[in-house]
Amino acid sequence: WYQRRVRGSKINKEDWTGMKQLFCFLVLLICGAMAVQTAYFMALPTSSITYDEQCLYLFIQGVLNAQKPTLMFDTFDVFWPYAPADRYFRSYFTQSKEFQFTNVTDICQIVTEHSSLFQGLILYNSNEDATRYLALTLGAQKYYLPVTPEIQASWKCLSSYTVKEDFRGRWQGNDTLAYLWALDNLMPGCERNLTFSAGHSHGDIQLGGDPSITIGLDYPISQRAFIFNLSPANKPFTLGNKNYPGYPEDARMYDAVMQHLDDIAGVFGWAEPEPQFASRTSSNGKFVVCSAAPNLSFWARVPSSSSRLPDHHHPDIKLNDSKYYVTFMTNEGDTPKVLAALMGGMWLDKNRGTVPIGKHSMYGIYTGG
Repeated sequence: WYQRRVRGSKINKEDWTGMKQLFCFLVLLICGAMAVQTAYFMALPTSSITYDEQCLYLFIQGVLNAQKPTLMFDTFDVFWPYAPADRYFRSYFTQSKEFQFTNVTDICQIVTEHSSLFQGLILYNSNEDATRYLALTLGAQKYYLPVTPEIQASWKCLSSYTVKEDFRGRWQGNDTLAYLWALDNLMPGCERNLTFSAGHSHGDIQLGGDPSITIGLDYPISQRAFIFNLSPANKPFTLGNKNYPGYPEDARMYDAVMQHLDDIAGVFGWAEPEPQFASRTSSNGKFVVCSAAPNLSFWARVPSSSSRLPDHHHPDIKLNDSKYYVTFMTNEGDTPKVLAALMGGMWLDKNRGTVPIGKHSMYGIYTGG
């Protein structure tokens, strides 16, 4: 074609056909390249890092995934509903969503490669419990990394960042004063249709401590939710055959947080004791979302290929009125963790379908509603 064009010759039908084929090939090649999405895949080293570092790992994940699906954790060591789930979904994303994952073993590599995203540091003390969650909340709004002095000193990739806020000692260890300040100064910048209850025991306050609750932190961070760690128990309770006195000041502040949210809002995370957690949340007009599921911030940014769930109704099945039919129903379908765990792995069981077992899940959990 070049020779014909330069020499002034006419372009014949065969030339046009070849050009159109080349053009279509280039379009497909470019679109195919554009369709591939890249992301990191990293084991979350829960057993070898501190709770504060776990929070920082998940904070980094939430901030990155707020932009686009960038970081997926392998939570094999802590996601007890179905440990291999993240590895299965990595394969699914690769095959069905055209993701290309890069294996990473050092979180600092990810921080360094996205250094321009983070705008500085917030310092807090581990022994001043409220400051940790205030740092997470403000960090999600400003893209400041929430760190203790110990983390700041040990993570070399943080050396180039300046301290933008310092919560250490600001409220002299008084969590109530800290949360009151946060409701006035941080809550206005938060998403009001959800919040996150960390459910992490500290000092003499018993809130539970299931590590799988912590792995649900990334999604509220990505949504700029208000993060807190308060007991809902205003009266004595028993947990694990041990008696606890109740924490009325925590419970009053819990109510204050609820009153700053939308009329109908989800409380992600958890807190023990469960009956008082559910009751206090409900009495404030909110609902519990026991997320306890990994990588929800990643899932939230992966586009769906369908706008509705499949209909598995089979109208041709004829029932025999002279027989009794028995089926079984399992639940936990009001929690994201059961979907992230493939219904405890049952959806992958080779014997699935040999016994009629229904698995109930709320539609809103699938859709994020």
